[in-house]
Amino acid sequence: MNRSLQDNNSRRGISVIARLAGLLAGLLTAGMVAAAMPALPDPSAWLNMTFDQRLVEQRRLREQLLQATPEDRRQFREQLRARLGALPPEQRKALREKLRDEWHSLPAEKRREIRDERKRYLEHLSPAERDEMAAERKKWFSTMPQDERRGWSRRMDE
Repeated sequence: MNRSLQDNNSRRGISVIARLAGLLAGLLTAGMVAAAMPALPDPSAWLNMTFDQRLVEQRRLREQLLQATPEDRRQFREQLRARLGALPPEQRKALREKLRDEWHSLPAEKRREIRDERKRYLEHLSPAERDEMAAERKKWFSTMPQDERRGWSRRMDE
């Protein structure tokens, strides 16, 4: 009888330890997923960054987004679009012009290299997520005034 109680208590101890280990593993995994979500950048701060600083930041964001879930990436895009939409029109125009001017001032080889990096990021996403992003982009462009839309209308994966 005494031996039976010890075996039963021993099994309970293992069961409790297993549950605690599972709980801890779940919390650690949730923490890693939450940590993979990058902080939302401030688009107005991009005006004060050099091209190279923005490029480093963009690379860092893409790396972190690849570690996130598709739902987290979707939320990130929605929040970023909301931030961009909240900028005053003159600030959006200044940002658009600065980015366009810097882009066109780059050597063709550098532009090709950056385009290839963006394509590699998109290739890591599922076809469904890429299609969703294209639809989001099309919807976002449809809300822009015509003059703002010029120069931004190419698909991301082209």
